Amino acid sequence: MRDTSDNSVAFRDPASVVIGAIAFHMIGGLAVQMSPFVVAGLMAGLSLSERDAGIVASVELLALAATAILIAPFLSRLAARRTGLLALLVTLIAQAASISDATWTALVLLRGLAGIGEGVLYAISLSIVASRCGNPEKVFGYFQLVCAIASVVLFSAGGEVTAAFAHRGIFALLAVVMLVFAPLLFLVPNTAVCGPDDPVVIPHVAKNVHYEGELAVVIGRMCKDVSVDDAPDVIFGYTCANDVTARDLQSGDGQW
Repeated sequence: MRDTSDNSVAFRDPASVVIGAIAFHMIGGLAVQMSPFVVAGLMAGLSLSERDAGIVASVELLALAATAILIAPFLSRLAARRTGLLALLVTLIAQAASISDATWTALVLLRGLAGIGEGVLYAISLSIVASRCGNPEKVFGYFQLVCAIASVVLFSAGGEVTAAFAHRGIFALLAVVMLVFAPLLFLVPNTAVCGPDDPVVIPHVAKNVHYEGELAVVIGRMCKDVSVDDAPDVIFGYTCANDVTARDLQSGDGQW
């Protein structure tokens, strides 16, 4: 809980946190926004009745709501980014499988699986705003603004792809939108480190490269969740480092 008794302190929510929360919120809420097109696509592509197509869409929405409610109490114990990326992967797999599968039973199961992943993402987005943002009301306003703008584009595209490709088109559109909004996985593998006399290899696609002199802490063994008191036990030593970053590639994702 933040102490806001000092009115001179103005909390500024990091852009990366806000953008990541909006991305998870958009992906998690896609099922609700696009359910009319899903129903229409299933009726056109698989000749399902309104009832059967509605059941498929309803299973996804119910799975989303139930998952968001059930996982909410445990989110404080989970790593938001890792959990979110796992949920995103599950949802994308379900979306891809839904494009090719043509049986009603399989689609019910796949849409339920997609709903579980979407529910996790939706719950994470709300948890991030509630626990990490100093101005949650303002961030929720951003949610509504982005959703409203995105709805205009999605409804126009959804009608077109549903008319042209039925259920396969709408599921493919959902998968593409998820990939567009998917938060960037920031990966620095050990192969990114080179020796003191080794050349720094700059990718040919990088046009704006910056370097920074930094103090590097060398970790001597595998470790996780190390306490402050135990930190010296896993530190091998200290050295100087040249942190080289391709800024144009880094800024390609809004989080950074």
